Amino acid sequence: MKRRTVGSALAWLTAALFIATAAIHHTGFSGVSALAAETGGDVAILMPMLWLFFSIELVILGAVALVIARRPSADHGTILMLLALVPGAAAVLQLVYIGFIPPTAILLFDALVAIAAGTALRWATHSPHGDNRVSERRRE
Repeated sequence: MKRRTVGSALAWLTAALFIATAAIHHTGFSGVSALAAETGGDVAILMPMLWLFFSIELVILGAVALVIARRPSADHGTILMLLALVPGAAAVLQLVYIGFIPPTAILLFDALVAIAAGTALRWATHSPHGDNRVSERRRE
């Protein structure tokens, strides 16, 4: 399989994972809303809003990854690696404040696949078969 094809396939997988994770995350909304309502105060308002925001954020990340998967390039590989920061940071925050829970593994997996996709796209473009600068350096 060509490197660019691997990068493109991983970009499609990244998009699917982000969107699937958003759907899984959204299934917990009613439970979180009920707990927040019991707590009262600002938590009753802020927690459901933040919960929804994270689901929407993952859908937006998935949409960006879909655009990248349709037209992969080295620059898009960098963007995919930057997108990986969102689920990666969320996983780190979960580890610090809650400890390891199953959703942490999902977020870490999403981040790792996005990093792998970005790396594959960058590698495909910066290889002897995809980047003239590498070929020119070998001639010297």
